Amino acid sequence: MADEHNVFTKKHTEEVTQAKQTLLDELNLPPQAATFIRENQRALFVIFCLVIFSICGRSYYIHYTASKIDRSSGALAKALVVKGEGTKIEALQAVLTDYPGTGASGWATISLAQEHIKNKQYTDAVSLLQTYIASLKQDAPERVLCKLLLAYSYEENGQNELALIVYREIRDIHEFMVVGNINVARVCEKMGNKTDAIDAYEKAAAAPALSQPEKDWLKDRIYHLSIT
Repeated sequence: MADEHNVFTKKHTEEVTQAKQTLLDELNLPPQAATFIRENQRALFVIFCLVIFSICGRSYYIHYTASKIDRSSGALAKALVVKGEGTKIEALQAVLTDYPGTGASGWATISLAQEHIKNKQYTDAVSLLQTYIASLKQDAPERVLCKLLLAYSYEENGQNELALIVYREIRDIHEFMVVGNINVARVCEKMGNKTDAIDAYEKAAAAPALSQPEKDWLKDRIYHLSIT
């Protein structure tokens, strides 16, 4: 019986081995490739599993990120239409807390700063905008808007020198040269510095893209400052 059992086991093993070899051979791989696969089955299986886990993990992350963006956008949309100053500020702050790092949290920051400015809470607006601007890339499209709000907050808070620094940074950006110079001139007028005000108005008036009414207004400001 032992011999028969051994013969059966040997035969069964040979059949299974042959089946495995046949399955691998059916792929028509080069002999060297087939040998490599047989010798490294465990390592290849581990690599295969890692690839599958990586694909599944990436798919889950993409789904999670898209879902988070949808939720944050919805929360921002609701916060923007909330009635009541205190309630709206709380709703915007909730977007910042619940969805940090999203586009919605960025626009919630800007909206919250505008609410602070509207309520004459200039110190709060300055603190919020300084932190947010520091987190932005140099080419971020909302950077100039944030700087304009920051400069305005400084100005309304009586910090004209700080406002001038930011307005001068804005005018150094080609697309915002006119806006920056007009604001520089206005603050200089307020501070009694006519020379710098006239200089800034003249630089703004030299821009080629101005309409005729805009040029006339700037010329009027320059003339007014020149005779007073």
